Amino acid sequence: MRKQYLPQDSLAYLTDSVLTSLDAANEEIQDINGTCPEFDELPDNLQNAIYILDRIRDTVRKEAMHHNVHRATHYSNGLPVRLHYKGEVVTDPEGMSYRPDNITTMHPNGTPDAVIPPQDNAA
Repeated sequence: MRKQYLPQDSLAYLTDSVLTSLDAANEEIQDINGTCPEFDELPDNLQNAIYILDRIRDTVRKEAMHHNVHRATHYSNGLPVRLHYKGEVVTDPEGMSYRPDNITTMHPNGTPDAVIPPQDNAA
């Protein structure tokens, strides 16, 4: 059953989800063949892309702050904004298996932004 939610919950969701996506986009732009050159060393088009993403980030953050949802941890219906979960089993180079901790944004209707693996599996 989908949960009911308020307009400010949508803004809290968009803020958390969009800011996370902008961070990921910035990391991808700055990862050139496995290196992260200084901003000045990036081609002009990538510098411009970072400026655009930063402007989007500032606009979203400003609106979230204006409506006081920038630090929301739960929606009006009691669901958490962020869902902490264990990821799929990973084996490190030494052969140790573990399940990394992950965080994703939860839509206020109860749908997480990522596919959550079963949480009762041990590594």
